[in-house]
Amino acid sequence: MKQIIGYGLMLLLLTGCVGTPEKMKMLEEQNLALMNTLTVSEARVASLQKDKANLEARVDDLTKISAALEKEKCVREEEAGKLRQDVRSFLKDQISTLRDFSKNQSFLDYVGGELMMRLEQKGENLTLVDLDHRITSGGSLIGTWGYFTAPCTYRILVLRKVEEGWFAVWEAGPFQVIKPGLNKLEFQVPVSVDAGDAVAYAFEGPVAVPYDKGTGETLFTKAKVTMGGRFMIADLDGKDDRRTYSIGVVGLLE
Repeated sequence: MKQIIGYGLMLLLLTGCVGTPEKMKMLEEQNLALMNTLTVSEARVASLQKDKANLEARVDDLTKISAALEKEKCVREEEAGKLRQDVRSFLKDQISTLRDFSKNQSFLDYVGGELMMRLEQKGENLTLVDLDHRITSGGSLIGTWGYFTAPCTYRILVLRKVEEGWFAVWEAGPFQVIKPGLNKLEFQVPVSVDAGDAVAYAFEGPVAVPYDKGTGETLFTKAKVTMGGRFMIADLDGKDDRRTYSIGVVGLLE
């Protein structure tokens, strides 16, 4: 660029376009100004090229860092997935062992009415709240046993007393009883219970469990009780009957 400006100035001198010292001086000043501008522009271009090179190097570094982080993330996810699978397998094995162990009733704690044929049987769509056979100590429940007179469907609820009310803190089922007689059903997952908890049996349809009057304290309600539900003893019926039903839960208590 500088050479072009110099050639232009020489051309003007040779062609006689510059006829006076004043014009010559003016052209020299313009030429100097253009050269200064060119010098600044070249410096700016050099600076921008340097910045570009630095940015490209930074982008290359960040790309490498991102690739490394992504690889580490994949490794961590793979490790976490393997750990979750190992834990699930361990828990399944433990549950399977516990279920096999539960087949031997002499090692289990049973909480409920004696499993036998009784005198009375009636009602449908009732939730039975057994206040006579409460959980005596902390531990885990693993199933429900009952003596049934016909096929039926019911859910299990663990109730916990808070001040004057009872709350359903856990629910399992529905359980399907296919054949009359003694049925032993298992929970998919054991449930932890505390001393003082009560158990409720929510039947959908006929209550196919026999009961006696005057020997227990099983109350009932037609209201549907689900996990998180709350009720008061005053809301329940059957206080004068003092019923005992042939149904209960089994588990390992302390």
